[in-house]
Amino acid sequence: MIYSKFEDNPIIPYKTSIGIRKYIERYNEFKGREAFKYNDDYVVTYYGYLKKKDSRDNSQLLIKIAFLNISLANESGREYQSVLELPFNYILKMPIGSIWRNGICISRYYFPEMELTLNNEVVF
Repeated sequence: MIYSKFEDNPIIPYKTSIGIRKYIERYNEFKGREAFKYNDDYVVTYYGYLKKKDSRDNSQLLIKIAFLNISLANESGREYQSVLELPFNYILKMPIGSIWRNGICISRYYFPEMELTLNNEVVF
């Protein structure tokens, strides 16, 4: 599915060995509704802050990853974003622009170059 803001960037095949369905299920259970719709396409748009899973020194390091629901964005013109806390090492296999459906990466947008601006005012 082509997202209008990325329409100048081709979609290329991309597969990864990780699945995030269990994290989506936990997120939906926590929200009490289907916040992540299983058959919709989501694109990774942003990496958020890091945190420890709990207060122990050897606790797992988590990172917030923002996903944009491009299925709804194309249907309604509105943008819906969801954020999952995932193990930090997942970002190596979840590049910005990767497209996910049902917890599995199905493809990604190819960006010949990307400019990223960070500031300390973005909070999610």
